[in-house]
Amino acid sequence: MRVIFLRKPSPGRRYTPVINNFPILVSGLCGTRKQLHQYQDGNSLSSQSSREPVDWVDRVLTHWETGQLRISNYFSTLRTRAALTLTANLTPSERDKLLKSIQVHDKTPENDVRSVGEAVVKALAEEAIKGKSSSSETHQQEILARAEQAAFARVEHEIQIQKSRNGKILNDLNSESEHPILGKPLVDLGYKRIHLMSASRLSSIPVWEKQRTYRHNRAKLMAADKLKTQNTGLPGIITLFESQEDGRLSILDGQHRVGMLTLLNEKTDSLSLDLQRILVEVFVESSDRNAEDLFLEINKAEPVKLVDLPGAAKSSERKIINEAASTLASQFAPMFKASQRCRPPHLNIDNLRDALFTAGVLEKQPHIRSSKALLTWMLEKNLEWKDKYTNSEQDSNINKKVLLKAIEHDFFLGMDSGWLFQ
Repeated sequence: MRVIFLRKPSPGRRYTPVINNFPILVSGLCGTRKQLHQYQDGNSLSSQSSREPVDWVDRVLTHWETGQLRISNYFSTLRTRAALTLTANLTPSERDKLLKSIQVHDKTPENDVRSVGEAVVKALAEEAIKGKSSSSETHQQEILARAEQAAFARVEHEIQIQKSRNGKILNDLNSESEHPILGKPLVDLGYKRIHLMSASRLSSIPVWEKQRTYRHNRAKLMAADKLKTQNTGLPGIITLFESQEDGRLSILDGQHRVGMLTLLNEKTDSLSLDLQRILVEVFVESSDRNAEDLFLEINKAEPVKLVDLPGAAKSSERKIINEAASTLASQFAPMFKASQRCRPPHLNIDNLRDALFTAGVLEKQPHIRSSKALLTWMLEKNLEWKDKYTNSEQDSNINKKVLLKAIEHDFFLGMDSGWLFQ
């Protein structure tokens, strides 16, 4: 793994990385505080705006300087820094035009659109924060270094695509020309292209903004299983979508497999799999085909939850459900399993999300208008179910071992789903 060691900023507010085996980055990464403020505000980088810095930038930079990692908005800051560095050799007008064409800041915060590489680092950071007492300073620095590397790789690829579009490469792609990220296609079938690419490059491609939430525990489980069955190779293919408007790539199907590959990429000592040649298919947007149509067609035969299907749930509803379910899963971590086939008294977070949606909890409970209110409601139901299973005459059919585990962890929502409909 390539590690970037970061120095604290100098009094002049210029951030300078000390880099080991990562020669693309240059001194002065992301420039000055003023440039960051201007870019986040949507102003020209060449302008001399005297506008006061926006609160979130000051907050993130303060936390950075004091060693406190905030996941919220952190990757946007890192991408901004990378974007300013990678465009430093352009004229002000060229730089502004290119920066406006790339996606540095995510448009849908409820889904927190990231590349899989960024999502993996985010999950590792959250794990380190939860187990802060057991997280060494070296481990924290390594996570920060990985975060910067992941953000840099994503922005670098976005810029390469836009530069290629300006040079008309993407418009005339054929079997003899190279895509700036994917390389030469193995075959062009007209309606899609087939490419081979490395797992590390694949992990820098953003996930489609309407994809289901990335679950790191699921990717870890898949990676652990694959280490035991390396002889079967890597079945399946990763599906990418290419926007006709701006050439941007996104992972349409296979984000957890990419997460698995990202984790396996670190197991070089015990790995016999070839992670430099991963098979991907690329569908290009057309007048009669878009990402949503392809996603629905791909997942018709797969267990995609109704709440995750495009158009099924409002983004505001999905945000409330996702946040409340994630908080509940954090509070009762031993009672949540990665497998969707888990048994009582356990729950799977995706099953819970879908159950909350299909049961119409938000419609039936008009007072629930935030994730905090939904969490409070579920905790109240947990107390009701605790009373049901511990203070009343017990059903002889109840598995005593299951009940004892629910009592041990004070979590009863996985005993049965009746609480959803009361």
